[in-house]
Amino acid sequence: MIEKLNGTELWLESTGRGQALVFIHGFSLDARMWDAQLEAFKADHQLVRYDLRGFGRSALPNEAYRHSEDLLAILNYLQLQKVTLIGLSLGGGVALDVALTYPDRLEALVLADSIIDGFGFSEKWRSTNKAIWTAGKTDIELAKSLWLNHELFESVNQSSAAQEFKQILADYSGWHWQNKDPQLYTKPAAVERLEDIKLPTLILIGEKDISDFQQIAEVLSTLPKAQKVVIPEAGHMTNMENPQTFNQKIRDFLRDLL
Repeated sequence: MIEKLNGTELWLESTGRGQALVFIHGFSLDARMWDAQLEAFKADHQLVRYDLRGFGRSALPNEAYRHSEDLLAILNYLQLQKVTLIGLSLGGGVALDVALTYPDRLEALVLADSIIDGFGFSEKWRSTNKAIWTAGKTDIELAKSLWLNHELFESVNQSSAAQEFKQILADYSGWHWQNKDPQLYTKPAAVERLEDIKLPTLILIGEKDISDFQQIAEVLSTLPKAQKVVIPEAGHMTNMENPQTFNQKIRDFLRDLL
């Protein structure tokens, strides 16, 4: 359903009862990437997923905003006092910002193949992405093709989830490649404030994810209450490539919280 929250329209879905889990998707994707997780956890949890502002069925940005404030508005709308956030890639970065800004609303974090605001990506990553963004300014379909064939997605493109992943990416509007995103970022950057995150945190990383994200996982593993788990037979899209192991590791983590 689409709800008017925090000055915009956000698509969200809430099902089930129990300990609340909120799923946050990655860049150029949307909430559909979590289908296998909703099926796995629906019996014991309230499950919330949504499309970030600028993605999927949610509205495009037209004014300054913070993803963390959008998520807070969703929690308030659903009357959820404490939740566990599960974010992948960009979604992990959003989860970190929420943890730094509204820690009292969280029980725990699951950060899968996550970004960290302020992390220094490699020259290879920056140059490849620059080429994609440059292409996207005039040719969204070319940019999508370059992004789909990025080494980041080499593993998922060879997995049983390839068709599903490609369809979600094909539906991406490409708005961010052609517009200046007015998103506001938490200051100081999250990478400088990790010691402030005292929540139980599960770090998941695909064994075949690229080196930049392997390095980020190592940085995140220094969080005061973090544990890191490598997901075998998976690259960047761990939840889609190896959902059985991904789901089981989260289930084990949640059980230990009780």
